[in-house]
Amino acid sequence: MTITLDQPTPRTAEFMRETYPLSIGWEHMDAWLDWAWRQGFVGQIWQGDSLVGVAVARPVRDVQKAAEDYYHFDLTGPILWVDISTCPLAGGLANLWYMAILRFGVREGVAFRRNGGRVRMYDFQRFSELVAGGA
Repeated sequence: MTITLDQPTPRTAEFMRETYPLSIGWEHMDAWLDWAWRQGFVGQIWQGDSLVGVAVARPVRDVQKAAEDYYHFDLTGPILWVDISTCPLAGGLANLWYMAILRFGVREGVAFRRNGGRVRMYDFQRFSELVAGGA
């Protein structure tokens, strides 16, 4: 497996739609992915020539604003907002999380909206333990 911060390809959006059905209706996904990549917010996992995992995360200070505005971020924000993290391979999410820690460092918390539901927020260390066995 290769973990990269490389520029998304047309396959990235296609993979997201295949593995995360709620993303099917997302308007402007390609433009948003390009913007997120330019900020350094997109991580991908490749197995040979096959894309097997994608995550988009951004540091924020205001969780509610992050939930409403996909372009909101604050590089000094204490919370890591996870827009999407999808990898059907065993151990894939742990690898994406490791990449997020390398990219953003340890923060105070992690927040996300799972499957369009309510916003969930976790202590960063506790979330690391749940996902990857510790930061």
